[in-house]
Amino acid sequence: MDYYWELIQQDGTRIEIPPEHIEIVKRRWNNGEPIHMNMQSIPANQIKTLYRTDKPYTATPLLEAVAHAFNEPVITEAGDIQARWVKKTVPSRMHAKKYNTPAYKVLEEGGGVVTVAYRVPVHLIDTNSMQYCEVDEINRLTRMH
Repeated sequence: MDYYWELIQQDGTRIEIPPEHIEIVKRRWNNGEPIHMNMQSIPANQIKTLYRTDKPYTATPLLEAVAHAFNEPVITEAGDIQARWVKKTVPSRMHAKKYNTPAYKVLEEGGGVVTVAYRVPVHLIDTNSMQYCEVDEINRLTRMH
């Protein structure tokens, strides 16, 4: 799984960097070159630190991002509401009370927690409370059906 990076400038300004750009940022900073962003260029000497955050990165397709922003479902050519597999890790006791139904599939369990996967319409996916399933997880889930 990829995570966002955060660049902190000397003045305290924080900039979130997607993982696909981090190698360029690191290389330019190490070479003393400015980091060019959409709205500004940051001189290398103005960078205080650069670190990987714990915020998961998902490259949400633009159509899904718009659907989420306007809370409008995406309709497939077949007339269905488009949904994606997401996952969430919950305590075992919560799984037993709330998530132990056919709608939720167990991906992993142990250590007092259970990772459950379920399908959510793309316009309702909140990446602050759930994560997109990885391709291998989706393959396992679709074989479960």
